[in-house]
Amino acid sequence: MIQDSPLSREQTAAVLDNMPVAVYVSAVDNWELLFANRMAKKLFLRKPDRQVNTCYYLAGFDEPCPFCRAEQMSRTELFVREFQHPGNQRTYQLSGKRIDWDGRPAHIEYIIDITEKKKEEKESEALKRELQKTFSSISCGLSVYRFTGKKILPVFHNPAFYQIMGYSPAHIRSVENETAYLGVHPEDQPLLE
Repeated sequence: MIQDSPLSREQTAAVLDNMPVAVYVSAVDNWELLFANRMAKKLFLRKPDRQVNTCYYLAGFDEPCPFCRAEQMSRTELFVREFQHPGNQRTYQLSGKRIDWDGRPAHIEYIIDITEKKKEEKESEALKRELQKTFSSISCGLSVYRFTGKKILPVFHNPAFYQIMGYSPAHIRSVENETAYLGVHPEDQPLLE
């Protein structure tokens, strides 16, 4: 039987240092940076130049970060939020919680750069708005779907589509969430996909 034994500080640091996200740990009482993994060190905008460094100083701020929510964090659930850093204009998702680090009350942050994801979401929303504006004025029924490999997901239906189909408001709501193959013969389904 394998017994659970706590990892040493060095073992914990080695595990965190190889994570595919940026991780840092700072003291709750004074923001002293207690640990930063390799990826977090790459994200920091300032290099250490004093004996005791704070997490906010290394992140490029002269006072606690405007996105710091250490006081709102719990020990059981991650506190998730987004922040666009004014120094590099990148958008980050931060997920933090309270922990004990080598006997000190601290908080740990997991940081993911979501700049590209946010850009894609904005572009997708802009395209969707443009499609809705253009296709809503067409008098024939029009539908746009996205195929995921398993499901057909509706992207857009113009008002004429619902009017021609005679859908009730309840049916419209269900069609807006997910659409089946609407009576397509099984032999024709691969061609449709």
